[in-house]
Amino acid sequence: MVRQTMQSHVAYADVSERHLSDYRSGVFPWLFALLFAANCSLLLVLPRLLGQTEQSVPALWVRLVICLGMLLIMLVGEICQRRVVTLPRLIVTTDPAVSRHADELLRVLVINFMYRGIVNNVRNYITLQWFFFLPWLLSSPSLLAGQLFVTFLWLLCWLPTVWPGQMMSAIYLGGRKTGWPWRKRSLVVRA
Repeated sequence: MVRQTMQSHVAYADVSERHLSDYRSGVFPWLFALLFAANCSLLLVLPRLLGQTEQSVPALWVRLVICLGMLLIMLVGEICQRRVVTLPRLIVTTDPAVSRHADELLRVLVINFMYRGIVNNVRNYITLQWFFFLPWLLSSPSLLAGQLFVTFLWLLCWLPTVWPGQMMSAIYLGGRKTGWPWRKRSLVVRA
């Protein structure tokens, strides 16, 4: 009954197609891909190039689990973020502008929450590598440089989540509608 009443009185004005790039920059998938490739090279390719024996290298299955775990987190996170963008519009009120703003704000918050989850889970894998593989990483300057590079790439992904003033509110990931945190163009502030 309520739904029929709402549908008869609500005419949603914005029917434009939404894309993930409206809420998040296209840089992040490429940055995550580079992070994954660098980590796989560090754990799977670099030990062979350095001529390390199987006894001096951590077990292959552990290195594979870390690489596949990272890939799974990144892929599931990307799929879920894309799904949030394609969900039906949320109609809160009969005022199309207010309803559109509420819909966009909710999408921003959910996508940002998911992004933080991806970054935090990837951090867990990198921390495991530092903690468990440290003697192995210190055995070669190339391995240590590779791990530092992987950590640096993760820090680039993490940086938007800790931008001043972003911790307790929505973070801005450079999307066309949301912008970057340092540009003062935010969807959350708009009315």
